[in-house]
Amino acid sequence: MQLADEQGYPHMGHMSFVDNQVDEFTGTIQGRATFQNPSALFVPGVFAEILLKGRGPYEAMLIPDAAVSADQATRFVYVVDDKNTVQRRDVVLGRWVDDSLRVVEDGLKPDDRIMVEGLLLVQPGSPVTPQPRTIEAPGTDLMATAE
Repeated sequence: MQLADEQGYPHMGHMSFVDNQVDEFTGTIQGRATFQNPSALFVPGVFAEILLKGRGPYEAMLIPDAAVSADQATRFVYVVDDKNTVQRRDVVLGRWVDDSLRVVEDGLKPDDRIMVEGLLLVQPGSPVTPQPRTIEAPGTDLMATAE
């Protein structure tokens, strides 16, 4: 961040919240950033410019958004273990891909089997009979859109 009379973005902080909606009239997204303020330079009403840096490429998994459930605190998926028993697994989600797939940044392993259908009929510990399906690959070059 830099104040109006500064150059080079000398104040480092981090985003602590980014809303999930874009204002249709202004094209803006609300967010909250946290900065240390030992010199008390940042006061209400001061003008500042913020430079947001994205992160570079990373490995992640794609799952159908239909597989994702939520409670008041977390997002989760149901995983079917090697005994065909349902287990709940909390996940950290990233961006959308092709309007139906979600990037999973953390919480799943490549060999995990997830439930996509019948989520309202199961609970952790329930036995199931898996019916494997293939998830269609997205129609975009993910590396081109991730950068």
